[in-house]
Amino acid sequence: MPFILFFMFISLTQILRQKEIRTNKRKLIQKIGIIALPVIILTIVNHTISFMNHKNYGMYTTNEINDSAFTETMKAIYSVKDEEEIEYVSVSRAKLEKIYAVSPTMNELKENLNQGIDLYKTADRKPEDNEVEDGWFFWCLRYATESAGYYDTPQHANEIYQKIADEINIALEDGRLEKQTGIMPSALMSPWKKGYFSKLLLTFGKAMHHVFSFQDISVEAVESVTDGAEGIALFEAITNNNAIHPEDNNATISKENANAYTKRIQTIVKVYQRLGIFLLILGIVAVIAILVWTIQEILKKKYEMLQALLLLCGIGGSLMVLLTGVSYTEITAFASIHVLYLVGAYPLAILLWAIAIGVCTEKIMHKIKE
Repeated sequence: MPFILFFMFISLTQILRQKEIRTNKRKLIQKIGIIALPVIILTIVNHTISFMNHKNYGMYTTNEINDSAFTETMKAIYSVKDEEEIEYVSVSRAKLEKIYAVSPTMNELKENLNQGIDLYKTADRKPEDNEVEDGWFFWCLRYATESAGYYDTPQHANEIYQKIADEINIALEDGRLEKQTGIMPSALMSPWKKGYFSKLLLTFGKAMHHVFSFQDISVEAVESVTDGAEGIALFEAITNNNAIHPEDNNATISKENANAYTKRIQTIVKVYQRLGIFLLILGIVAVIAILVWTIQEILKKKYEMLQALLLLCGIGGSLMVLLTGVSYTEITAFASIHVLYLVGAYPLAILLWAIAIGVCTEKIMHKIKE
């Protein structure tokens, strides 16, 4: 979404610069309509998914985590102040005891929730504190709800979560529970705490280095493990029937060929690993040069480089949003500086320095010819 919003802004800026379109109401509406198409399409897709979920599961939502009573429950739990300051933990066992005292529905889940915490705390960075990190807590809550039998239907689980959210919110309003400050808009984001800003900056740098150095990137061909429900076979359309799995009797790719492919890809990866930081530095220099040229052109009422600069801002802004999100998760919830969570950053990083260096090189060549 940040990527789309940036490019919508770029396109709108370009349109408003053209007097011919700006003064023609019909053309202006048409152009703005075209720019808005990505948002319109996303809205239609989201409502289609919500409609299908309502038809099959009885809930009009894209997913339970981001838009349901479960979301409200997580926010309500995070909204309760915790007297203890435990790193990576916003929902301590002591805090839960306060919630059990005011929420009869939550209290019914107490035994199962404690079991869930005992189960998931083993994945923590500090399992010795006998608590569970924020990144695992919502799994503990879902585990407790399912263990109690409330996931017999999605509607039943949603009703239980709504009761918990209402009971906690009432207790917060009447003063039985003290409110926590720094609550974030997403139920998956831990509350903001003092000292996070400096940690976030340091972790952002770590995440950025991780991406541009292509650290921990490796390629290997392994046989997929079946999920017992032919889940792997469903992805054959995406892989063009190249997935390797035990049930595939019509394999179009052998393990030997797969290994040959991975060796070639690994060679490419090594090139990126050796040149990544150098290309980052070169890309930054190129962006600065493009910025200077753009300012010089604007002062002369020329806008040849403006589009390239706005394009780079869009890509760079999207990359920063992604890295900031991963970095915030790293310092608050769980170890997220990993290829799995940064996978979307690599194409943006390559695109950023490739376009910047390319545009800068073209500009320099043009100046030499002049």
